[in-house]
Amino acid sequence: MKNLVDDSLPEFLRSARKRVGAYLLLSGVLIALIVYLVVNTISLTKTLSEDARVYAADIMQRTERDVVSRLSSLDDRATGLAMGFRMVPDDYLGEFLDRLNESSNRFDGILLLDEQGVIAQSGSLVKGVVEWAEGLQDPFDGPHIASMTGKDFVICVPVTGSARPMALVCQQKQSDLNQALDGVLFDNLCFSCIVDGTGSVVVMPNNPLPIDEYKAISDPETKEHFVEILEGVDREAGDTDDRDFIITQLPNPMGDDTFMACIPLEYGDWYLMTFVPVSLFTRHAELYIQHYWAPILLACIVFGVLLVTIWRDHYKSVTELTNMLYVDPLTGGLTDAAFQKRARDLAKANEGEPYRVVCFRILAFHNVNEHYGADIAYAMIKEIHEALCEKVADDELVARSERDRFYLLVHAHDLDVLQGIVDDLVAAMRAAAEKVAPMGSFTVAQGCCSAAEEHENIRLLEDRAARAASYSERLGRCVFYCVDLDEKIEREIVLDQSYSQALASGQFEVYLQPKMGIRAGCGMAAEALVRWNHPDLGMVSPGEFIPLFERNRRISSLDTYVFETVCKMIADWNRGDEFAGMPVSVNLSRVCLIDQGLDIIDDLAAIKDRYGIPDGQIGIEITETVSLDFELFGLMRDVVARVHQHGMTCSFDDFGFGYSSLSLLKDLEFDAIKLDRHFFMGDTERAWKIIESFVSMSHSLGMAVVAEGVEDPEQVEHLKRLGCDYIQGYVYSRPLPQLDFERWADQHGGTGAQSGDSE
Repeated sequence: MKNLVDDSLPEFLRSARKRVGAYLLLSGVLIALIVYLVVNTISLTKTLSEDARVYAADIMQRTERDVVSRLSSLDDRATGLAMGFRMVPDDYLGEFLDRLNESSNRFDGILLLDEQGVIAQSGSLVKGVVEWAEGLQDPFDGPHIASMTGKDFVICVPVTGSARPMALVCQQKQSDLNQALDGVLFDNLCFSCIVDGTGSVVVMPNNPLPIDEYKAISDPETKEHFVEILEGVDREAGDTDDRDFIITQLPNPMGDDTFMACIPLEYGDWYLMTFVPVSLFTRHAELYIQHYWAPILLACIVFGVLLVTIWRDHYKSVTELTNMLYVDPLTGGLTDAAFQKRARDLAKANEGEPYRVVCFRILAFHNVNEHYGADIAYAMIKEIHEALCEKVADDELVARSERDRFYLLVHAHDLDVLQGIVDDLVAAMRAAAEKVAPMGSFTVAQGCCSAAEEHENIRLLEDRAARAASYSERLGRCVFYCVDLDEKIEREIVLDQSYSQALASGQFEVYLQPKMGIRAGCGMAAEALVRWNHPDLGMVSPGEFIPLFERNRRISSLDTYVFETVCKMIADWNRGDEFAGMPVSVNLSRVCLIDQGLDIIDDLAAIKDRYGIPDGQIGIEITETVSLDFELFGLMRDVVARVHQHGMTCSFDDFGFGYSSLSLLKDLEFDAIKLDRHFFMGDTERAWKIIESFVSMSHSLGMAVVAEGVEDPEQVEHLKRLGCDYIQGYVYSRPLPQLDFERWADQHGGTGAQSGDSE
């Protein structure tokens, strides 16, 4: 029967592999696209940010040049006025100061001070100028500059060349500096301001700040941040050669990333700060960037959908694969893999209540497949599986392992009780099979193994149960695994591996057991039996190696070898006088007939003709079990006819050992019937009456009667009186090698049977 799971699994894996490959390829393309778009977008953003950084430095430098130029001009004017006081007498200083202020018309107010303080002042001075001037530590070493009220600023320059130290303080509106700062507003997107060393803003643009939210420019926290920036101005080198400056990125102070460039001015502790938002450069590139993010978002959505599809397909594939591995497609029950897993879990969870693994194998199930077809065979397996499932308990398991093999996990019982349970299960299997198709003979090999010790390795327990089942074929009952069984199996492996060499080297020897004719006209005959003289194991019993070779299908070559050896021996006898014409029969295994049919008879006949064996001198013995096989009955009728067609005799061996049917004698024209030794074991009057009747009936049908297994001389005399034709047994001789047989036959006056004798 074809194993559907094993055949469909590779195709399933190939299909899944193709789907996964397609998904991975598409995923790779999407990932590459996303990476490209993201990298390109990030690169563009970085480029624009770097442009903003460079532009901030450029704006700052241009603004710084303009501011410094204006301050220098103011310094020059104030210095020029101060030079006029070098030669002015002290009592004329105030008048000269008023005239100078009126004539210059450049400053709003002027004052003159010496080491004692203010000497004279002129014009309108704002509050705080005098205090600022008098508070200077060294007003005579200038220039000094300061901002007053945010709208005016004052500059203090020394009066050089005077008789005593003096300084001139000039006050002027900040409009010139404000205008210089207004030039960098750029549509209110950026601006500049001047701060002092404390972080306080001293000069602002005339126009309002571009971002109303940027109130923090005068907050204490902002001043502290500015001070930290100013301290770093001297630690970093910029892009100019004359003075150091610093460019830093502010943490989103105006709602957007902003670069600030800072440079110290040449006057006092003033610093020029320029603020340039990145949006100044990105406002025209935002649409371009959005065009990048749109496909990125789309690719992410497609990738997400693809991931969901892959997950769903993976889940479906895992489910299908799980069903293939753990659900038998034919029966709908457990597969062998599922059986092992669940059996291991059950045995582990119930260590106090050990289980047993039982193996059932339906013998000759291939005949059902060949005779009725695959559909009927499938239906029968399914019906048997259902019957077993109905019989077992909820905490017991049933699984089909191979086409005709079932494994069960059942509770451990005493062996006698377990044998009864197994018999009940086999009966249920037989009844289920009969529902589907009539079965002439339904035989199940039965093996059992305890799961108490090796419950972690269920596969090992299955193998042990299967090995035990292989031995049940010859015993007709359940075989329980034991260590001795392994030893037998190891020995069988050695025998099986030695077979080919043994056949080639002549280790198989033909022994002959005489069949003494006790009825008038019956001479001596013999049955050929095979013995194995193993070089290492010694003499191996036929009861050990013949069943083995029947199971592994080697018996045909062995039977052919024995038949040809006997033909050689007969040909040698016929070239002499002493044993010429002596009939010899050879056993033919039922496996040969099952496997080869009439072909084996034709092959043996060809050997017979090659050695020139006369018709009737060599015969075939067929056991009763072959004749009683329902499916082989028609074949047996053809076999007997073909044997006769080729000039060989045919004997019915072991008659009475099983449940012989007399109807066989009506349909199968045997030349001789061999009564099994069990007929003579009781030695009762009833048994002898049956034998007498059977001998009479056989003779009336033209068949000779051979009593085999006779060991008592009194039985010989009794059989003579009943008219039995031949006696075979230890009462005359055990099986002997050819030379020993020839000596024995010579001593007992044995000669070949007369022409026409059946045996």
